[in-house]
Amino acid sequence: MTTCNPGDFGYVDSIQPIHDDHSDHDQQSNKKRNKVRYQGREWKKREGGELCLSFPKKNQKACKKESIFLYADKLYLDEVRGRFKGLATLEEQVAAICFLEAEAVYDGYLQKQMEQAVLRDQIGGFVFTRGEYKREQYLIEHLQKLAKTKLLIGNDFFHGLSFYFEGDLPLELLQEGMNERRYADLGKAVVAQNRRVGVDFQFDSPFTTKKPRIKTSEKHLQAFRHGIRDAKGIVGKMRRKSPSYSAALRKMASLCLNISLEASDVFKNLSVGEFSPDLKDKKVKSNTQIKKIENLLIAELVDHRSLEFYDITNLSGNKENKKRVLLEAFSNQFDVLLLPEETPSETIKLIVELIEEKSILYEQLEKRVMRVLLMKILLSH
Repeated sequence: MTTCNPGDFGYVDSIQPIHDDHSDHDQQSNKKRNKVRYQGREWKKREGGELCLSFPKKNQKACKKESIFLYADKLYLDEVRGRFKGLATLEEQVAAICFLEAEAVYDGYLQKQMEQAVLRDQIGGFVFTRGEYKREQYLIEHLQKLAKTKLLIGNDFFHGLSFYFEGDLPLELLQEGMNERRYADLGKAVVAQNRRVGVDFQFDSPFTTKKPRIKTSEKHLQAFRHGIRDAKGIVGKMRRKSPSYSAALRKMASLCLNISLEASDVFKNLSVGEFSPDLKDKKVKSNTQIKKIENLLIAELVDHRSLEFYDITNLSGNKENKKRVLLEAFSNQFDVLLLPEETPSETIKLIVELIEEKSILYEQLEKRVMRVLLMKILLSH
């Protein structure tokens, strides 16, 4: 051993070991003794004898990326399944995906109709198309107190913008004077304004022909939608004529072609819209592929904050004709239905009959109900 000279420093600083040729080997042996393997991970001793969990280096990046955010997303889905069990009857499950148009006007008869839709039919929510700011705020608070579960409330495109601009809309500015960045900022601002009223989602375009039309490019609307989602809002939109696949689902299809959509409950119950037909006849090669697809789908579900509406407000005719219209609706891609204001109870009963007759598959209803429940959970976090 060597010691420091007290004459140089005034005290003995330390006693240091002489490093020989075996010191590196001994250090490595000590490290191995201080590690305990546990399911592919390592409990490693810190100074003071504490144990901390460490991951192999090759998995650290993947763990950081998936373990926090994906685990949180999976917790959302577990909560969705729990809430789904709370919908005891088929009628309640059907009503959860049914919405009505509403107007925030001072009319006692209209208010009573809305109250009946909540108390009797247990409707999923409302879309306001016109009305006064304070009146809408009052109606939303009043109806939420009456509801058994949270209602999802939305504003039509122009109605939501009218609250933000506080009056007449600057149509020329919306058509020509705004770039993509300003549209994104507008989306964020509208979400903030809607929250003050109690509105959960904002339509990205007008869904009624009674409103004035503005010419905007798809890039501008895309930016508006991005702004809504960036502000943790939900985009409401009407069903397109042709199915639109999100970028994540297209990427999933191109990367992993050898899968079966029936391989996982997640696909059966929580799929977003319709998948590419090219995927349906493929076989699963490994559980790793299923896990990869499942993780992509979970992330897509949570990140893709939108509700796609199918409009059946013109439902009319005899019972058989109405059933044909409903069967056609359920053969399309949508999340929720916009019902006729006069006959919500009758429409819900017809859908229940079609499911009991197995003309509409129960799985078609189940995945849509769980989609609505997921949106409610995301709003509460």
